[in-house]
Amino acid sequence: MTVKDICKVHYFSCVEAYFGAWIMRFIQLPLLYAQSYLPWNEIVRAFEDDSVEYINFQHIPRIQDFAERIGIVTHRKQRGLPQNVNRNDLLLLSVKENFFSKRKPWRSDHYIAAELTGKKIKYCNEYPLVSGEIEKTAFNEQFGGESLVYSLLSCDLTQAKKICMQQITAIYEKRENYLYPTLPLNRLRDAIGILRVSRKRTVEWLAKQDFISGKDELRKKLVGQIEYADNCYFRLQSIMIRNGRAEERFLKEITEQIARFEQ
Repeated sequence: MTVKDICKVHYFSCVEAYFGAWIMRFIQLPLLYAQSYLPWNEIVRAFEDDSVEYINFQHIPRIQDFAERIGIVTHRKQRGLPQNVNRNDLLLLSVKENFFSKRKPWRSDHYIAAELTGKKIKYCNEYPLVSGEIEKTAFNEQFGGESLVYSLLSCDLTQAKKICMQQITAIYEKRENYLYPTLPLNRLRDAIGILRVSRKRTVEWLAKQDFISGKDELRKKLVGQIEYADNCYFRLQSIMIRNGRAEERFLKEITEQIARFEQ
């Protein structure tokens, strides 16, 4: 695995990033995006609940969980470094804050992808995006104490293909007029962050579905929504960095304009 592989994955967490970079060695990754589409009104509705955050958003399945559910992989979690890791397994190690010299991850339960090589550990890190090598003795002070090991069971994607029809139905379903709440600035930004990953996955998934009629027009609409969402996300992020404020009318317009792409 390399940092370039990680950059090819659309992910919600570091574990998902590493898993995607690893599993693409064996199957076409976009096929695991089969449950990634969630209508904008459902994303917004989810963020009305104050307990829902970007880092714990559960309404779109993680690709590693989806892969395990359809029988492609299995995983085990344990304390300490694992004694036996097969050559094709994915090994993830939790790390403490002192692993990072400057920029820190946005979750406390952060993992790195690792390879045990004698007295050293080769690693890739999702944020900040970097790879390197460290002595095991030095790593002991930075190790968070937990290991995750994913193992490949099968490359049979029959179950994933069956689930495709559910996503197709969701994408083509016409949305009724929905009275959108006006989310606060930070929560609207996070909702748009979820949307961006969802739609980028869906576009890549669509490209692998030869039997869908009118998919080019649908893809064009999704790409338009992505471009608008990307622009809004960075505008809102810029306002937050400056500790600025946004008028409710401005936030409402963004929310409703995103929705128009699904009408």
